[in-house]
Order: sequence, then structure tokens, then C-alpha cells
Amino acid sequence: MLSPWTAPLWMKDKPCWKSKDHPILRKECYGVYAKYIAKTIQCYEEQGLLVDSMTVQNEPFAHLNWTGMFMDEEALISLTNEFLYPELKKAGLQTKILNLDYNTCYAKQAIKIMEATQDTTDGLAYHWYNGPADWAREAMDLYSDKLFYVTEASSDNPDTTKKLVHITTQIAKYLRMGMHGFIMWNMALDHNGGPTFENINTHCSGLLSCNTDTKEITYTKDFYALAHYSKFIRQGAKR
Repeated sequence: MLSPWTAPLWMKDKPCWKSKDHPILRKECYGVYAKYIAKTIQCYEEQGLLVDSMTVQNEPFAHLNWTGMFMDEEALISLTNEFLYPELKKAGLQTKILNLDYNTCYAKQAIKIMEATQDTTDGLAYHWYNGPADWAREAMDLYSDKLFYVTEASSDNPDTTKKLVHITTQIAKYLRMGMHGFIMWNMALDHNGGPTFENINTHCSGLLSCNTDTKEITYTKDFYALAHYSKFIRQGAKR
């Protein structure tokens, strides 16, 4: 599953990486950006890495201090319907498209996007940072034939039992609702929670913590939370 955070600078209205500066994709670049994404997927697949699905834009409504690109609902709908979906089909790619890719607090936006892209979008992607799991339920009920994933869930430090209970509880809530998958972020980080863009402290933890001084590898509470479900839920299981 791929998740683009930004188009190249020359495609944006401002030559800046950070989403806090509110850069947007220039309208005249929608077509070439769709080609750029299709070629990216083809390059992965040439290396034997088949891309099952992709999100249209990571955290499209965010204004944060790291790499991003602002897209409102209309922009996501236009890019998906008019450019991205046709370009993937033209390239002969079977990659599924997931929209929104942001917090459950954007429930109304999720429904609006899904309503306008039913023929081109395969499902919705959520993050767990703002809003309860239940806020995704309306979209799931309205579009029960679509796919629904939590595509980003990063916990923070310190690595405590309280954190373990929180993660496992959240996974249970989303899976009981009928989510098709739950993805933790990140796989591995160093003992300072990095590396990060411009060394920003995001307070994130990984499934593995790699101490770059001692070379020691620690399996975190994130790992054990995800491993518990991965071990006991069989592929193809349904609720």
C-alpha cells in the first residue's frame, strides 16, 4: 500500500515541502501527477513489489511542520475521477484507490468524497489521531461494499503497559466495526524516535526500537499489540 505525502515541488503552487505553508497541486499538473504516480507503481512492480492499493493523499487537510500537500474534498474528487483512476487503468494497473487517508473526525468529508467517487474509489482510509473509531461507522454503513482501513496509527513514548492496553483496545474497536485492516506506523525507529524530517521530535515509536549507540534492538509494546492480532486472526476471517 502506497501513500504519497507530496507531489514534486515543481508541480505545486509554492516551492515548499511543509504542509503548514499550505502548498497545493497546480490544476494544470493534475494529469502529469497522475502519470507520475502510475510510473512509480510500475517501477515498484518491475522490482517484484506488487502494489495492491494506494491512498490519494496522506493527511490532505493538514497544516503541519513536515512534508505534505493540501487538498480539499473537491481537489481529491477531481484528481481521483478525472486523472488518477483513468491513468491507472490506461497503464493496465490493478492498484486499488483509497480516499481520505485522515482522521475519523473528518467523517462528513469522507462521505462527501465517497459519494462523488463511488465508481473510481475502492474504499476509505483512516488515521486514529483525532476522533473516535465510531465516527467512521456511518460511511461504512452507507458503502458496505467498499474497503475500509486504518492506514496510520502511531503511538508515542514511553513504552508502557498503559500504551499496550490503549493500542490493543483501539485495534479491537476498529476490527469489530468491520475494518479490513489496521496498519501501525513505523516499522523501526532509532532510540530517539527518528530519523525524522528536519529532526522534528514527533514522539512516535516503532514496532522495533534500534539503539544506534549500543546496536541493541528492542521489541516495543506496539509490536506485541499488533503481533497478538496478527497471530490469532486467520487470513480470510470475517466478522
